[in-house]
Amino acid sequence: MPQVSVEASDLPYFIGQSMRAVYRAHTFRYGLDLGKQFSDWGEVRAGAYREEGHTRLTVGDPGDPQLPFPAQQAFGSFTYFVRFSYDTLDNINFPHSGEQARLQWSSAHQVIGPQSSYNRVTFDFLAAHTWRDRNTVAFSVSGGSLLNRATDLRMEFP
Repeated sequence: MPQVSVEASDLPYFIGQSMRAVYRAHTFRYGLDLGKQFSDWGEVRAGAYREEGHTRLTVGDPGDPQLPFPAQQAFGSFTYFVRFSYDTLDNINFPHSGEQARLQWSSAHQVIGPQSSYNRVTFDFLAAHTWRDRNTVAFSVSGGSLLNRATDLRMEFP
């Protein structure tokens, strides 16, 4: 399934409790993924996407040596992923029973700007249970790990 998105967001930069700068990030993302659905409970999906954009300093002193990035900088990355999803929730907004899980592996490679890459695994889980038709409890957990050594965190938060 093809995908295209355009996004703009503000990224504040703090030193201690003091905000030193705000960067404006503009991102254009496009990609393609394919998947196989299993009845009404899950799917496997694989795909790739490319992100390109730039950041611009909107608040702060461009000459401040403590700022992590230049006043303007282009970025770009190529990412591919494999994801397994499982979903038996009865209602996505207010679940009373069932589970939802997602396990994803992704690999990203910086193609514009500083050269770096990472491999990452993430896992999300949500379970809901109702008893006596009016008492519902929901449990959720999320986690992830980088599978290689330290990476350029700007790839995580462009």
